[in-house]
Amino acid sequence: MATLRQPPPRRLRPVRSSALAKPPAAAPPPPNRAKPAKLAPPPPEPAPAATASNPQSAGGALWVVGLGLILVACVVALPTVPIVVVGMIPTAVALFVDRDPHKTAAICVAGLNFAGVGPFIAVLWKGPDSLYHSMAILGDVYTWLAMYGAAALGWLLYLALPPLAASILRIRAAQQVAGLKAQQAKLREAWAITGKPAKR
Repeated sequence: MATLRQPPPRRLRPVRSSALAKPPAAAPPPPNRAKPAKLAPPPPEPAPAATASNPQSAGGALWVVGLGLILVACVVALPTVPIVVVGMIPTAVALFVDRDPHKTAAICVAGLNFAGVGPFIAVLWKGPDSLYHSMAILGDVYTWLAMYGAAALGWLLYLALPPLAASILRIRAAQQVAGLKAQQAKLREAWAITGKPAKR
């Protein structure tokens, strides 16, 4: 009786590790969305001081000082106050009208205006220092002509001198340019350079 042969057992192939099913990767943790820190408010700016860098405050301080001087003068030298107040009106107008931060017009007018008022103050102090004498000086038409004429001369100088100075500087600049061009022409002739110089 024939015996049945059993087939040899099959050899199992080794499974590579890369072929094994990898477990699903864990999801990354949610980002930590921290709230932005609140910035501290900036410190308040200090109030501007009444200096030359702040013309408005300086102008207000100038008015206060002027009123204070007038009050002191009313107590110390009352007869002089009407002449000064009436005679220096053009200066007050120039100070109010001038928009320049340095008040150049007011300074120019004030100098000549006070030059026209000063002689009448001297006349008042040499004579009887009284309100009656002060009003008598103001009643003279030549007093007004001298005081306001001096102020008008100050305005004339303020309006005429800047264009005149600009014209003088322009003429001097043109003369310097002409001298430099003549010197350039001499140098070109000495070095025998032909052709015109390139314009820049």
